[in-house]
Amino acid sequence: RGLGWGAKSGAWFWLLYGFAGIAGTVLCGRFADLFGTRRALLGALCAQAAAVALPLFRVTGTALVLSTLLAGSTIIGLTALVLIRAREIAGEGAARLWGINTAAFGAAQTAAGFLFAWVYAVSGSHFSLFGIALVAALLAIPLAFRA
Repeated sequence: RGLGWGAKSGAWFWLLYGFAGIAGTVLCGRFADLFGTRRALLGALCAQAAAVALPLFRVTGTALVLSTLLAGSTIIGLTALVLIRAREIAGEGAARLWGINTAAFGAAQTAAGFLFAWVYAVSGSHFSLFGIALVAALLAIPLAFRA
């Protein structure tokens, strides 16, 4: 929308995002098997940070396709990795931890949605939203080491 590319272009990016989400869940699980959950979690968080950083520096079709693929593949893949990590940490008590994670995720998504809507209304720019998302992604990376 902000680039004036039209609704049809936006629809294609959403479709690509969805396909990346399907593939990303499988890939993140495979990376957890190969490299361990903590390393896979760290890699996915770094990929997500790259996904939201890319549009801040390059607004070309190729850059946005790459950003969309990285973002789509990590958003659901990260959820799977966090659930795996919760199981590793809590063992049989993971169901309670999953419930807490789900509630926290829902609350954070709701708050972020309102924050982003307000920031966009004030700034009129998507770039500020990508900047906030980048800061949040970078702040999440050290958490992969603590868990």
